[in-house]
Amino acid sequence: MIVNVTELWNANKIKISTDFDENGVPSKVIREVTPIVSRVKRQLHITTDWKKFTIQIEGIDSLQGVEVSMMTTTKMMNPFSYGGDSSASLNDLMQVAKCFRAMTRFGNYIPELDYNKDSKIDIADLTTVAANM
Repeated sequence: MIVNVTELWNANKIKISTDFDENGVPSKVIREVTPIVSRVKRQLHITTDWKKFTIQIEGIDSLQGVEVSMMTTTKMMNPFSYGGDSSASLNDLMQVAKCFRAMTRFGNYIPELDYNKDSKIDIADLTTVAANM
């Protein structure tokens, strides 16, 4: 069975420009929308296997493609669990203890364990993990 759907559509050309700072972080995003056609007839043709499709819009070349399925999942994470588990554990506390008194540029400094982001792993970070166990 082939499915055909006809309806009215608007088609736009969308251009997105992004500027990045010296650290590679987006600093400015510009979105330009240019209308191509408004309220024109569109037909969607889907093949029997539901994976191949064709879209025909009056005034625009046909679009053909293959449907791609993706699945995303979510997982509860505790930000104080270094292993990414749903709760902090004694192992997470031990990881912080191993880095105790480490500061940036120290070999044992792990930024992910510096929970208050003060560039040193100290009692504040240790008690933060302990309080969230």
